[in-house]
Amino acid sequence: MDTNDLNREGIQLPLPNQQQQQQQQKKKCHGNRNDRRFRKKCRARRIKPAIIEKLLNKRKQVNKKKDDDNNSTKTTMLNTVVAEKTNCSNLISITNLNKRKRDISILELRSNSILPKSTSSISIVQRSSKKMMKQKNNSIIKSSIQVINDNMKINYRRPMYLERSSSTLFQMLKKRLNYSWNKKDEKIFIYTRLQLLDPHYCLEIDLQLWRSYLDIGLQQRRWPEQLYLMANTHDFEICHQYLINYIQDIENQMNQYQMKLTEQSQSCPITTLTMDQIDSCLKEFINCQRQYLDKRNNNQLAKFKDNIKAKESFEILTTYSSTLDLNTFIDQLLTKRQKQIEIWKEQLMLETRVICKFLPQNFDQLQNFMSPIIYVPLHNKQKVVELKYKHYKIIQEGKRIWLDIFFSIYEINLQQYDEQYQEILIELESLLLTNTSIVDGRTLFNQINQYMTYRTDQLKEEIRNEMSRFRRKLLHHRRQCSSMSKNMIGVSPEPFLDLISNPFTKREWNYLSLGPSYIRLNQSAIRPIKQQNIQIKNQHKDIYNKVENHLTKYQNIPRRASIFTQYSNHLANHLNQSYFAPIFYKDQLQAQEQARIAKSIRNKIKKKQLILRITDKSNNFYIGSKIEYEKKVVKYFSDTNAFAELTNNRFNEILNEVIGLLKKLSSKKFIYQWHEKQMLPDLKKCELSHLYFNPKTHKNGIPVRPIENTIRSPTTNISKFLDQHIRPIFNDKCSATTIIDGAHLIKQLEIYTGKHLFKSSTLFCTFDIHNLFTMLPQEEALNTLVEFLYTHGYRKVKGIALNTIKKLSSIVLKENVFVYGKKIYKQIIGGAMGSALTLTLANIFMWKWQQKFVDEQNQSGEFFGRYIDDVFITWNTSEEKLRNFLDDANTWHLNIKLDYQIGKSLPFLNVLVTNNNGILTTSVYHKPAAEPYVVPYTSDHPRHVFGNIVQTALSQAIRYSSTFEAFHKERRYIKLKLLYNGYPSSIIEKEFQKFSLQYMSPSSLSSFLPFVQHEKEFILMRTQIIDQPTSRQLQVTMNLPTANDNNNDTIDPPHNAHKDTMSTIQPRKKKNYDENKLIVHYTHEKRFSSTKRDLHEKYTDVFNNTPAMDVKLIVGNRNRRAATNDLIRKKPRKSLLTNKPLKSMYMANNHPIPIYKLICYTSMPGLPPPPPPTTTHHSTAAAFQARYNLLIDEIDNLIRQLMNGPYRRPRRRISFQWTTNDEPHFIYTVTLIINEISNIS
Repeated sequence: MDTNDLNREGIQLPLPNQQQQQQQQKKKCHGNRNDRRFRKKCRARRIKPAIIEKLLNKRKQVNKKKDDDNNSTKTTMLNTVVAEKTNCSNLISITNLNKRKRDISILELRSNSILPKSTSSISIVQRSSKKMMKQKNNSIIKSSIQVINDNMKINYRRPMYLERSSSTLFQMLKKRLNYSWNKKDEKIFIYTRLQLLDPHYCLEIDLQLWRSYLDIGLQQRRWPEQLYLMANTHDFEICHQYLINYIQDIENQMNQYQMKLTEQSQSCPITTLTMDQIDSCLKEFINCQRQYLDKRNNNQLAKFKDNIKAKESFEILTTYSSTLDLNTFIDQLLTKRQKQIEIWKEQLMLETRVICKFLPQNFDQLQNFMSPIIYVPLHNKQKVVELKYKHYKIIQEGKRIWLDIFFSIYEINLQQYDEQYQEILIELESLLLTNTSIVDGRTLFNQINQYMTYRTDQLKEEIRNEMSRFRRKLLHHRRQCSSMSKNMIGVSPEPFLDLISNPFTKREWNYLSLGPSYIRLNQSAIRPIKQQNIQIKNQHKDIYNKVENHLTKYQNIPRRASIFTQYSNHLANHLNQSYFAPIFYKDQLQAQEQARIAKSIRNKIKKKQLILRITDKSNNFYIGSKIEYEKKVVKYFSDTNAFAELTNNRFNEILNEVIGLLKKLSSKKFIYQWHEKQMLPDLKKCELSHLYFNPKTHKNGIPVRPIENTIRSPTTNISKFLDQHIRPIFNDKCSATTIIDGAHLIKQLEIYTGKHLFKSSTLFCTFDIHNLFTMLPQEEALNTLVEFLYTHGYRKVKGIALNTIKKLSSIVLKENVFVYGKKIYKQIIGGAMGSALTLTLANIFMWKWQQKFVDEQNQSGEFFGRYIDDVFITWNTSEEKLRNFLDDANTWHLNIKLDYQIGKSLPFLNVLVTNNNGILTTSVYHKPAAEPYVVPYTSDHPRHVFGNIVQTALSQAIRYSSTFEAFHKERRYIKLKLLYNGYPSSIIEKEFQKFSLQYMSPSSLSSFLPFVQHEKEFILMRTQIIDQPTSRQLQVTMNLPTANDNNNDTIDPPHNAHKDTMSTIQPRKKKNYDENKLIVHYTHEKRFSSTKRDLHEKYTDVFNNTPAMDVKLIVGNRNRRAATNDLIRKKPRKSLLTNKPLKSMYMANNHPIPIYKLICYTSMPGLPPPPPPTTTHHSTAAAFQARYNLLIDEIDNLIRQLMNGPYRRPRRRISFQWTTNDEPHFIYTVTLIINEISNIS
């Protein structure tokens, strides 16, 4: 395969004959383009043609009037400039912002000057906008343009904030200065001042660079190559004098700008702000926009210093050329490196094309080669969508495979040249060490190595600079290419479109293609000042409270100490400065654009009745019809019969039942106070669960998977408490048959092969259980839970008896009421797929079901492992006998049905296990439906997240790949996946090298292949990694010791322990090292990149030389809303999730008037039944039971007194306790919310 084909730009030049034909063809005129667009918009709104023409004529008259005003303004300005030119002795260039024209400066017109323009002059070409700016913004720009045309010698590319609309500019300055720019003369003044301050800043940065060159040059007696070219000589003294003159010229230009700034400040129309405040803000803004210049200076200085070292090293090497022909070896080494550079350049060009989503033409030919879909089923939209998607996936996978082949070829060629390079080095090393005429051959060899490293880095840096230019050129070609090439199928992950046509625009589709984990940039930067102040207040309160509480509790610092006030002020100042500091203008535009796109997507989904969800196992968005989606939901409800629709909202009833059960168990000493405290629901946040469905796009017909959000359910705390103490017991007692993750499976299979039972005929079998969570029998699962604990010697868990555990588990399973759509359902079979306890109950239920299976496997010595509802086994007898055994297992329980696969190569979890003629091999398995998606590199995540993604993927590749070839295949897959998601090639190379250096020496790595190249090194690396536990294994192992602590059968609380039951059984104490750790969090955005370092500095500055310095401050981060929460609306209305108490009624004028709502619950449920959660009372209602009559009468009297009294208020909330006479220990807590009425008779 010819790799040179990848260099093509994707643009074909016409032949000479074709050029002549094109010149002969006349241009077709279809009228004014703006008029055509206006007519098209009007026709889309169904406006009649006659009315369209009338509107068009009015529009033309308005535009003509505006053009006349503009022409008069422009003529006046040009006359002013010409008048000024006559008074000047030198020629001055006139800059037109709306034309792409070269500026001629005074510096270029001097015939006796040899100084070129300054290096801060990035470009002389000014960009022209595609659309005209608003008239208001144009007037501001044109009014200040003549300042630029005065006697200034510098030419530079105008920054984006001076080219684009000025409304965004003044919006950013408004937040920084807290000043509204309402007057036009104020805007003109600020805009003109920015035009002066910006080139002044560029000259200042340029001056710093050349002064640094002067200092280093005088010390090292060398000048940079750029100065030699400018001075047109290599004489040191001439270059020195030239540089001094050049620095003086820059200083003169800066003085001219400073004079202009001083002159302009005298006519400042802003009275409420001082000039120091204005200049400080504007300079800070310019520094933010031009900060890349400072980075450029640092890079150039570093390059200059490295160049000096390389020349010194080369001069040392030349001293040995008389005794040894080193130049020949150095030339050979450089030749090999240059050939590697050429291949590496082609590889980088292809990687850049992948990132820019603009593949070469030969990849597009694959799509043209594939025949289009001709057959389309009639009256079956679902089949049409399926055919289109299959056609799309075949082409996409074909291109991905082709890319993998190309990258493997590049790597093979690079590795071949690297081996040849190493052979030359080895030959040179042996020659230097054996040559007696050289005193220190090892030192000389190291110097040669150092010189070659520098030359290699220099060549690579040149290629990277070339790639940045290639990328800009590529994006420019992509914008100008035809619509047909834009619609070519790419290789990057995209949403699953379950529609015949795509309703989204190109920008909206690209935003959806960023995936559910994408976070919009700088979300708070575009919010109003009031909202930002609220965020600052909340973040300040959160951080300060954590610091204050920790230091007062563990370091005994008084809460009223002045040092806390000092820290609070420092923290508030830092947060205000961070939130209102200027950001890069391009980032501001991007944040605004992304917010508009997200809003338009939400509106379009609502308007067109679409559904947006996350696919079950593909890691991307699903877009389909809401009607078809609801049909699948109805089908799921009817197929499972696990849900019953309720006619009323049972939220209050369930809440009171949960509270009543816990109070009852606590009063009878079945549970302790700290148990009750942990399991009680949060009354402020408590609400019903809600259900949503994720589509399974990897299955035919795209069925749905139910997910229940139980985070705020009344039974959530009970579920978490039981799961926290029962799951470690299960993990401990069933560790022999439980698979934790893929790495654990590989270890268990290696133990199995060590028993010499693994043969070339050994079969693998995997099977999964249908809808295990939904079809779990509730009563049987509760009995199995008690049986499991009793079988393993547990009579109590954390001091709670098994019978009580069953009651608590029962309320979690049986009181699972949730909201879907506008209806309320109750689950009558199984448990909530989202509840922590449901997973543990499912594991314990499967423990009993699998006992027969495990016994069969143990007798034959075969392997059995289960991960929740997926099972992996080995088999050494006939396949027919295995099938019969599995068919028989399908009849063991009515609710347990399994699907199985048998073979010598099967996937399980994310591992592909293969029997290769009696040799066990493993590799990473990627499900066919799974998209190669990770968090996009442009997402507003902290930078360490992207590095962790690469490190985790490489670690998994080493663990799961049993062969060197499998690892290289997976490594290329990781690299391609990162490229698909916008990760730059330099970042990928850096992270690959960082991972390799953890286990290898730097000398074993190649300059172009930052990964392991030899199988021996791979085996050593895998041996080190595979012995390290994964994060999931660590989590399970850390919880195992609690399994033995949970058996508290011998510990009973004393009878006299009423107030302090914590003395008998206490929750596990935190370890001592937690007292020396203080963890705070901030909300991350791209503009807050230095917040972690700043918070550490503020803490150290304030608490220095205090006991607080013994505490280790850990600064974590929270993320802004991802696209999942930004675009998807799954949660029902609040009124459905909580049941508001009914209002009591009084009859007035034959109409019921709401007087009060009564919430009544008992603090000690006893024999009599508690009253309903909401008592509805009318003046004519029948009497309640005897024990409630007194309560109702007292409430009526109280309401009449409050409502008819002189100090009546519209709404009153009263809480009191009421005790019946016959049962003094039976206490009711009553809450009244009294509404306003005029009078009660």
